[in-house]
Amino acid sequence: MHKELTSMKAKVAGQYLSGQIRQAIRQSWKNRSTSTAAVMFAGAVAAGICAPVQAQQITGSIKGTVTAPGGDVAVSGVQVVVTSDVMPKPRSATTRPDGTFTLPYLIPGNYDITFTFPDGSVRKTNTTVLLEQASVVNLAFEPAQAERIEVYGTAIITEGDSSLTNSFGEDVIANMPIGQSYRDMLKILPGVEYSENGILGPSAGGSGVDNSYALDGVDLSLPMFGNLSSEPATHDIAYVSVDRGGAKAIGFNRAGGFAVNSATKSGTNEFHGSLEYRLQNSGFTSTPVDGVISDVDRSWIIASVSGPILKDQLFFYGSYFRPEVTGDNKITAYGPTKSYENTRDEYFGKLTWAPTEDILLNVSQRVSDRQEIGGSIGEFETDSVSLGSESKIKITAVDGSWLLGDTSSLNFKYAKYSEDGSSRPDVELGFMPVLGDSLDINNLDQMGYFGVPSLRDYPEGATADEIAAIDAFNASAAPLIAQYGYVGDDGELSGGSGVGAYPTYNNQDFARESFQVGFDTEIYTGDMTHFLHFGARWSELEEDLSRLSNGWGSISYVGGLGADGGDTD
Repeated sequence: MHKELTSMKAKVAGQYLSGQIRQAIRQSWKNRSTSTAAVMFAGAVAAGICAPVQAQQITGSIKGTVTAPGGDVAVSGVQVVVTSDVMPKPRSATTRPDGTFTLPYLIPGNYDITFTFPDGSVRKTNTTVLLEQASVVNLAFEPAQAERIEVYGTAIITEGDSSLTNSFGEDVIANMPIGQSYRDMLKILPGVEYSENGILGPSAGGSGVDNSYALDGVDLSLPMFGNLSSEPATHDIAYVSVDRGGAKAIGFNRAGGFAVNSATKSGTNEFHGSLEYRLQNSGFTSTPVDGVISDVDRSWIIASVSGPILKDQLFFYGSYFRPEVTGDNKITAYGPTKSYENTRDEYFGKLTWAPTEDILLNVSQRVSDRQEIGGSIGEFETDSVSLGSESKIKITAVDGSWLLGDTSSLNFKYAKYSEDGSSRPDVELGFMPVLGDSLDINNLDQMGYFGVPSLRDYPEGATADEIAAIDAFNASAAPLIAQYGYVGDDGELSGGSGVGAYPTYNNQDFARESFQVGFDTEIYTGDMTHFLHFGARWSELEEDLSRLSNGWGSISYVGGLGADGGDTD
């Protein structure tokens, strides 16, 4: 009884608030000035005029029309109730005078729909709601003795150009041969050219930095560069949507290439759990990898648990992900090097709470810690050039919606993404040069990272000046190769390699924080219905970058007098 009273109070309060806002809008329209009319028109255009939108929550919707071809029952006042295992409580709407209805802010999943007509007749069907899409269910009523229900119309429509918008469910994600990270998931996006470029990523209508990447609506693009940096695990992702070739007015999306969003899994009224261990040992990996001979083992631990905290009200979902890469018996052109290790511990938790049928809240946080040891040793580098690195990523999302009757709703979203990363040389030289210092050319491997030069060959048809310049270059390069070079396959000393210590210390921190609110409502004016959306957003971006040299940093041999092909005298 107490729960019913609480729900009734929330509904009454919501309807009152909606009525006050709608009354203010109508009054402003009646007493409109030119500027007021322009604002109202802009709000209507932003809403797309023809369809309600969900700008802040990671949801979809169901809408449709109830008709009675035989005129047996009224199509207005039909109660439409939807239920799903991912929604703690059912949601309901009442058809309008023309038989249309809308149920916004539904968590993506499979839904059962019940239509209850004013005369007590009941009809049932089901549908699937995808992320950021509207499922259309049109019901043609037939008398009970006919024992037939006709559901017609498009199953799924996109809130945009259907040729440029796609959405996928967890069945597609689970059955596609994709990897473990967010970046791997991008391979399934239709019409998007995939690239192995680990910095810019794929593109669609623009360069990689024009794209927008999101998890539960939290933008994961780096603030100053736009490229994807974070790599949330794909096993938590239940639904994916992608818009290509344009930005929507709703949701403050300004991606010039494509915008991809993803919704994580939620709990249900049933307890579920899983535990996986995957192993790919060195026997499955060809060598050398990037020219470096090494025994590389890979393993993954994936665990998840979900269920109810309060039945029909509060659900939880939690997961743990640990990928690990180790490289032993590592050999470069200079000989054996230290072992390599890259580990990551990622924790994710999510709460879904519906205190009443009209209010839905989601809270989630992902924390990822990565450590790398013995990294950045190339095929032609010494063991001493290695570095260690660590990074910590936090992704926080809080969103909610409140249905204010059948025609209005309030929604909000808070999002924060931060990434703190640092790397430092394994061999620290312990000094920083100042003005007036000079290099010790007899100990360049103790001054910083020295790029050992290679001897130059004469190009075909070389002139006398070019030959003289190359001779001058090689004359000074030969002693450096003799001191710092490696023994090649031919038994001769060679250059084109690196010795010393990793050249830089790097500290790079990114952060993006935002909060946005929205109000959606419908206003009837005669035979026309206006869908209006009003929204506001605050956001703050931050980047802190500092880089210091280790000793002299990177040291290169550029040649002696005349090495550029000029005068050798």
